[in-house]
Amino acid sequence: MAFSEKHLEDLSKRIEQVSEENQNLRQRLTQLQAEYRVAQDNRDYVWENYQEKVKELKSETLLTTVLREKLYSEEMDIKQLQADLATIVRGKQAMLRSRYNGIVFIFHLWIPCLNI
Repeated sequence: MAFSEKHLEDLSKRIEQVSEENQNLRQRLTQLQAEYRVAQDNRDYVWENYQEKVKELKSETLLTTVLREKLYSEEMDIKQLQADLATIVRGKQAMLRSRYNGIVFIFHLWIPCLNI
């Protein structure tokens, strides 16, 4: 009977130890599950943030392309306006030279008539 009591006592202690280990494992599992949920939430947040940044970057890239094309177009407009202005200025200069030469010619014709 002593062996059975000793055996029962050992089994009771072992059951108590296993119960404590089981309780510790359950607590650890609960803790790990909570950490896992936080990690999942963080991962989801990072992924959503990443997706948002990708969308923003695509929008900014498109906007940059549109602005670059508009700038190029306006640079071409400016070059054309400069060329047109240069043509007009040359035309005006030629016209003024022609008028000046005409005035000088008339003046040279007129001076002999003055008999000075």
